[in-house]
Amino acid sequence: AAGLANVAVEKGVRVYGFLSLEELLVMHPDLVVSPEYVAGRPSIGEQMLQHPAVRAAGLAQHLATVSANLWNCPGLMNAEAVTILAQARDQVSR
Repeated sequence: AAGLANVAVEKGVRVYGFLSLEELLVMHPDLVVSPEYVAGRPSIGEQMLQHPAVRAAGLAQHLATVSANLWNCPGLMNAEAVTILAQARDQVSR
């Protein structure tokens, strides 16, 4: 709905799953989308995005964080997640 393609699908990630740091770096996506579960208390996956290799590859500059409560379940709040992702997409394409 936000006009993005999920490149994790290329690695077999469906619904739930993960990419290793190495896979993320090799794929070098235009935008990295990360859920935020608890503000100020990052998950291990969120902390991975602070890795020096991610910053050196420039991926940290193209990071969209979407609060997990906006897309964990279907509902009207999903529209806000789509808006955040569309805005992030527009930022990257500039």
